[in-house]
Amino acid sequence: MAAAFEHLKKFSPVLRYPTAGGTQAVQDALAAVAPQSEAARELAALREFLDGKDLYTLEEEYTRTFDINPVVTLDVGFQLFGLAYKRGEFLVKMRQALARCGMEQGTELADYLPTLLELAAALPAGEDLALVEECIAPAVKRMVAGLPDKAGGFAHGLKALHAHLAANWGCSDIADPDLRDEAHDITEGYEYSPGDLDDLRLGVNRHV
Repeated sequence: MAAAFEHLKKFSPVLRYPTAGGTQAVQDALAAVAPQSEAARELAALREFLDGKDLYTLEEEYTRTFDINPVVTLDVGFQLFGLAYKRGEFLVKMRQALARCGMEQGTELADYLPTLLELAAALPAGEDLALVEECIAPAVKRMVAGLPDKAGGFAHGLKALHAHLAANWGCSDIADPDLRDEAHDITEGYEYSPGDLDDLRLGVNRHV
């Protein structure tokens, strides 16, 4: 099981903000999943999307996929709790867990999905499973449910992670239409503007 969590960590750089090494990150993730699996097919599609594109284009596409649409934000606590007070409690717990494992939060919120994938690989046995089954998996289901139909580009990385979770932790599919409705209900009444996530990140980094 420890190897499974190490493999899960390979998805972290795949889902982070684009860098010059994005294609290699996808290759590393491909090596960690079963050949011919759904996760492998999605990662191969992501590799094809990345190939030949300049960094500026990739940065814009990443922002359109994950930052502009709050339903697909990679902040796990937001997916689980919306803007409720419990999200703040969750952020505190994640920061404490990161500190216990000697990990840096970086410039993102402590509930940023790529960071939590790395945290799952660093936590003691039992805590790692709880983080995946109780937090990461349900949040990823909501993220995938919020994607537009036939979404491509960086969405392939998120769909690959969902498939990997389903294959290794028995997480159910997102075919239930009620889940898609639930993914959108989480932001009901929330009028989003592109600067909101940046403002929230600054606020949490200063005060949590």
